[in-house]
Amino acid sequence: MFVLAAQIYAQEGKLDDVFEALVPEAAAVKADEEKTHAYYFFKGLEEPNTSTAFGLEIYDDRHALETIHMGNESFKTFAATASPMFSKDFLLEEFETTDIGFVTRPGYSALQAETALPMFAYFTVAPGKREEVLDMFRPLATEVEATEPNCWSYVFFRALNNPDKFVIFERYTTLDDLNVVHRSGKTFIKVFAELEEKGLVVDRNVVLGAEARPGALGFLDRS
Repeated sequence: MFVLAAQIYAQEGKLDDVFEALVPEAAAVKADEEKTHAYYFFKGLEEPNTSTAFGLEIYDDRHALETIHMGNESFKTFAATASPMFSKDFLLEEFETTDIGFVTRPGYSALQAETALPMFAYFTVAPGKREEVLDMFRPLATEVEATEPNCWSYVFFRALNNPDKFVIFERYTTLDDLNVVHRSGKTFIKVFAELEEKGLVVDRNVVLGAEARPGALGFLDRS
């Protein structure tokens, strides 16, 4: 499948208004675009991302994005309404799905609790080492799904335009579920120790967010 990781840069004080414009757009996508499998946005929680909206979009293919989604009146209305509130052009990074991890647990498609912490973890690895690194993460992804019920999403995507880059999309109930449970796990510690020992990670950028408005900002599956 064809995946986009989006970043929408709002003018200072305008991010809430951008999200308001996204509300009817996200609802229309779920109602009308059967080839869109995820359309989910969250607010950046920490500086320098507190005026940025981050999105995960999953489509059947590029055609479903460029012809169907961008051709719909709901998207055109969102673009016309929201673009005057952007501080600069939005960023769309292209990825593809892998067989590692899970997009969402059943019943936790989006915005199902009082709190949730979504995040993107972007990795750039040593040249030619992406598949080796992804294979190192496989047992961790399996363990997370089996033993961390408060991790609702943990899925890996390969960058299409950079053979050494991938991203992990993650969602947790609370910050403790990320820091105390997930990052303290034996497999997590082992994987990251091995990555450091072998010098496989060139760059890692973690963007932590907050689900901004329960029930309003999209979905991660169609159940």
